[in-house]
Amino acid sequence: EVPPAAAAGSRPGPFPRTGRPHERIPTPRQGGMEVPATMRGAVGEAYGPPEECVRVVDLPVPALSRPDDVLVKVAASSVNKGDWHLASGIPGAVRLAFGFSRPPTSPLGSDLSGVVVAVGQGVKELRVGDEVFGMIPTALGGFAEYAVVKEAALAPKPPETTHEAAAAAASAGITALQAIREHGKPLTPDSRVCVIGASGGCGSLAVQLCKAQAGGEVHVTAVCSGASADHARAQGADDVVDYTAGGGLGTGGYDLVLDFVGTRPVQECLEACKEKGTYVAVSGPMDNYWLGPFPRGFYLLFMSMLSTRKISWFFQEPNEAGIVQQLRQHLADGVLAPPLGERFSLDDVPRAIALQGRGHVRGKNVVIIAAEDK
Repeated sequence: EVPPAAAAGSRPGPFPRTGRPHERIPTPRQGGMEVPATMRGAVGEAYGPPEECVRVVDLPVPALSRPDDVLVKVAASSVNKGDWHLASGIPGAVRLAFGFSRPPTSPLGSDLSGVVVAVGQGVKELRVGDEVFGMIPTALGGFAEYAVVKEAALAPKPPETTHEAAAAAASAGITALQAIREHGKPLTPDSRVCVIGASGGCGSLAVQLCKAQAGGEVHVTAVCSGASADHARAQGADDVVDYTAGGGLGTGGYDLVLDFVGTRPVQECLEACKEKGTYVAVSGPMDNYWLGPFPRGFYLLFMSMLSTRKISWFFQEPNEAGIVQQLRQHLADGVLAPPLGERFSLDDVPRAIALQGRGHVRGKNVVIIAAEDK
């Protein structure tokens, strides 16, 4: 059977595509298991619609180039909006960071969960055979059969957590943790929190994290579509505001507003906060073709100098020391249970990225790369 990557009429690109079953040639790695010389990975051949420009191709298995590198055989990854931005080249600012003419030649994907198959000489804690999960700080490499990651970006996977759930928790969980812990405020039993975008990956985990604080007494209002109301309540939300029915945020009711979407008017979000409340905006809308979220972000920075509310606009910091270990503890304790959406194969990554770009994904869509051991 010819895989989609080798289908007739597919766009030409710099990587070979084959219609034969993927051939694995065992090659030894010092300090690790035997791994093949090549692997399959989803690569952007040009900027544009993912279903046209992203292909699953044969690639060399990446080498350990730094002492703290870890080679992971990937079992699962998850799909993020950032994957769509990098594949499509929208907003244009993406091209400043990753290249003007085409995406990098490395596989797309930032989240992973899998098994360690080789380690660098400077790796201190992880060993070959360990099940691990984490986020690749460069946002490249997760949609492939093997990936190289720095040890600090990985944590042991809790035994009771599946590879799918661990991969789904990585990027979204880090973002939600930073929004609440680093940019939000301490929550007490009488705190009231509003989560805008509560049915998405980050929003779902943010609801869970808020409800886990102060003995579960924090009141959380979820802002999402009416179709996602049951999903939001399943994450622990006490109330749901249906934005599709014109539901508003009200005035002065929240100690903390977490905005994972950035489409509601800034003034409405600020007025929803109490006088000394906090508004946290994560990234922002991408409706500006060239600048993406930056116009709204700069406006928020300006407003932070004038408002009595605390205003924080930030992008995820994937290199924060120890955050993936904290995420692991929340998974192990049952505080976080990532809600899984659709499941895709590696060959379906182009479609998965395209779906993520259209928005309104409920929970976290995941990519199954290797079957879990039973």
